[in-house]
Amino acid sequence: MKDPLKDIRDSLELLSNPLIEHQKMMAALTDPMKQHREMMASLVDPMKQHREMLTSITDPMKGLRASLTFDPLKELRATLAHISEPFSEVQKMINHNMSLKYIRDIALEVEDDIQVSADGLVSLSSKQIAASELEGLAETIFQSQFFGNTNSLENSINELANEIKLLKDPLTQKIFISYIYPLLMVILAALITPVVNNKINSYIKTEKIVITKELKMTVNSEVENKQLLSSFRYVSADILNVRSSASTKSEVIGYLHFSYTVMIIEKQKNWSLIEWRNLETGARITGWVFTEK
Repeated sequence: MKDPLKDIRDSLELLSNPLIEHQKMMAALTDPMKQHREMMASLVDPMKQHREMLTSITDPMKGLRASLTFDPLKELRATLAHISEPFSEVQKMINHNMSLKYIRDIALEVEDDIQVSADGLVSLSSKQIAASELEGLAETIFQSQFFGNTNSLENSINELANEIKLLKDPLTQKIFISYIYPLLMVILAALITPVVNNKINSYIKTEKIVITKELKMTVNSEVENKQLLSSFRYVSADILNVRSSASTKSEVIGYLHFSYTVMIIEKQKNWSLIEWRNLETGARITGWVFTEK
């Protein structure tokens, strides 16, 4: 049933506050710049809406990060950094090979007591041996043990230690060891480094191919709308410098490793302004990278 008193009550309410319509109008005028400020706020951060859109979308790379470690080549790079110093591999061999450890320990034991005269005599205690004699002996042994047979490197070192022990006089053994030890380190480093580097380089190439395939497959399976990925790229270089501006002379502000995902904001010839998220801190970082194309 219609309220017979509704019109009367509305009239009374208007009479009780005759300025109500005026107040409503003034409320709308209280902040005349509100709409303008909202428009300017969107201009101050032109990427805000784009980022909010991306945030609202299920993380397209979530599946990828779950399948790959944060830095899939971290251990490999640590190995490479270690191998960049060839004698580090020799040190590992010394720690695991008793014959090489025996030679190293004696060389370090007598190094402060070895004397070399002006006429080429090498002395230890009462024993003297001509440097030319040591050189000839070293050449013969190295030639037979390292360059003249097909033994493994470990067997060659063991045979070298046996040859030294065949020198009956203990002082002669020590003088000879002090003479050959530096040469032995150089030879071992020269033999080990190419082999290790070849294996590492082969491993890097294989791993990058596998990871690249996994990355593409994971992204394609996780994201239905492929247009969402048009602004995203992944780092294909081992290490990519991020700079403060689009110049090779600008400051390096960070590094990106292989398989990192970034968003392209702007391109200038061979440079791209990118944004990426630090997975440890969650911070969004912006910088320039040289892309070559």
